[in-house]
Amino acid sequence: MNFQELLIDPLPLYVGIDGVHLTNSSGSQFWPIVGHLPFIKESPPFPIGVFHANSKPTNSNAFLLDLIEEAESLHERGFFFREKYFSVLIKSFICDAPARAMMLCIKGHSSERYGCARCTGFGRNLGQLRTNDSFREKQCVLHHHCRSILENLHYLDMVRDVPLDPMHLLDLGVMKKILASIFGKDRKKRNVPHVTLHHRTVDQIDSFITETIRKFISRIEFARQPRSSKELPRWKASEFRTFLHYFDVVIFRKFLSPEFYHHFLLLHFAVKLLSYEPWSVTDNAFANALLSRFVTQSQALYSNLFMSYNIHALFHLSSDVLKFGPLDNFSAYRFENYYGKMKRYLKKNDKSLQQLVKRLLEEIQNHSFITRKISATNEIEFLDGHNSILILENVIGFQFRSVNIPGLGQLKCDNEADNFVFLKDMSVVVMYDFVNTPNNVVVIGKRYENQQDAYSYPCRSSVIQEYLVSSLSTNFELWNVKDILCKAVRLPTSASLDSFVVFPLKRQ
Repeated sequence: MNFQELLIDPLPLYVGIDGVHLTNSSGSQFWPIVGHLPFIKESPPFPIGVFHANSKPTNSNAFLLDLIEEAESLHERGFFFREKYFSVLIKSFICDAPARAMMLCIKGHSSERYGCARCTGFGRNLGQLRTNDSFREKQCVLHHHCRSILENLHYLDMVRDVPLDPMHLLDLGVMKKILASIFGKDRKKRNVPHVTLHHRTVDQIDSFITETIRKFISRIEFARQPRSSKELPRWKASEFRTFLHYFDVVIFRKFLSPEFYHHFLLLHFAVKLLSYEPWSVTDNAFANALLSRFVTQSQALYSNLFMSYNIHALFHLSSDVLKFGPLDNFSAYRFENYYGKMKRYLKKNDKSLQQLVKRLLEEIQNHSFITRKISATNEIEFLDGHNSILILENVIGFQFRSVNIPGLGQLKCDNEADNFVFLKDMSVVVMYDFVNTPNNVVVIGKRYENQQDAYSYPCRSSVIQEYLVSSLSTNFELWNVKDILCKAVRLPTSASLDSFVVFPLKRQ
């Protein structure tokens, strides 16, 4: 499919803005402005502009001036591409809290009472919701520093079109704060009474993660292998995300008190509901209720110091999901990956901006983003063929240890981190072989005989397709690969490997 065939009018555009520090020994930093076309699945980000200095822009309106003027022109007058007319509509600005405050010219996240960009409340208190009209009319004077140039875009909702970025809010914000409190890795080296675990318990958790869980984490699906809590200050956002989506259910169940474990499940369950369709719409109100309960209970369980901007912002996360779709749709992950790519373009510290511009021009000349083809193959790719004795004698065909199935990803029978799937009847299966028969492609495996809810609070885990499984069948069975619903993550509940908590990984 050609890129042009996917274009729509007006062209919706997501814009990402953030600071990128280039070295540890100076203040040298980029402030890139990066675009993303949300209507094209997995479309790569592309550069719009970049600012370089030894500090962040001192005047945000001057920094954004060229972008806003060009955005106004592209919206009002549009452009022609291959004899077709298109206009451009910026649908959202995606950035972290400091960059959001800078662009909107409002109080920052550290402001005690006026830092929330969504309401007049703070801490565990939900205030009056801000609206586009109340923002533009400056009804809450103490919330604003001055007029933002973003207001020149008359179609832009100054409140709703600058969403809360899930990466910074959930992963680098809430999740990092919780783990720092539990593992005693607070910046100020403070232990939180009744929260921080004893160092021997922390050592047990580290051992469980690095020696037992790690071998069940796919190197295909996860960018980073799990590390111990000793490395917590250096964890990347994706590591906190993995903990929030998967590790927490197994580890906290084993090592936290029921009170704290149930409190954390409120966050885990709500995030899972908001991460996938159709739950992000059908169960949005329930997810919001869970997040609100999580916020209101946090102060009593942890301390007053726990009630930060990110904790309060959970009140508003579900409304962004209603507007933009599941959390990944408006996450900064795709932009952060591109910011890292920008840093890798630099070969020395001198003339950073010149180096970046040259590399970007070379990239555009070598393979233009506009003219590249969009892949849409539906064919199964067969990998690692073999001629071992067939597990089931009545199956005749070519055998493979691995296949790559569109919509599911790569499945590998010889790797315990990649040989686990859900069938469409929600059975949990371990795969042992793939066979390409004359009629279809089949998978040979064993299913778990005992499958039940992994937890029952705040709701049965089966609602979000998470299960506790045990007792692997001794009999091999045969299924068509079309019966596979999604790849799965299985995490052992103990070092004995007699039971696992299973999570869906990908959906078609």
